Amino acid sequence: MKDWLIGLDIIDWLTLLFVLQNLVTFCLYVADKRRAVKGKWRISERTLILFTLAFGGFGALFGMYIARHKTKRLRFRLVLVLGLVVAVVFAAHLAQVLALPKMIMLELPK
Repeated sequence: MKDWLIGLDIIDWLTLLFVLQNLVTFCLYVADKRRAVKGKWRISERTLILFTLAFGGFGALFGMYIARHKTKRLRFRLVLVLGLVVAVVFAAHLAQVLALPKMIMLELPK
């Protein structure tokens, strides 16, 4: 089980962390909505914003709209846009780093 972790390079680790960050952010938004409906202790807005801006834009997007949570608040919509920009730039960079070496290795026809 642990053997596949040993063979990961830095790009694989960053990709894995990026996916996990978005999954955690999604779960935070859904959990906060459930807590709000039940009248329980809530996850702080600061935490939601921090996770959204820390590469969790996609998770926040899905969490907000699937759980219908924080969609009417201007602050969260602005943070969502900024978080998505950060996430898209990071994902594009990862895609470029992953694809560029493969494109260079291709042999051109003679």
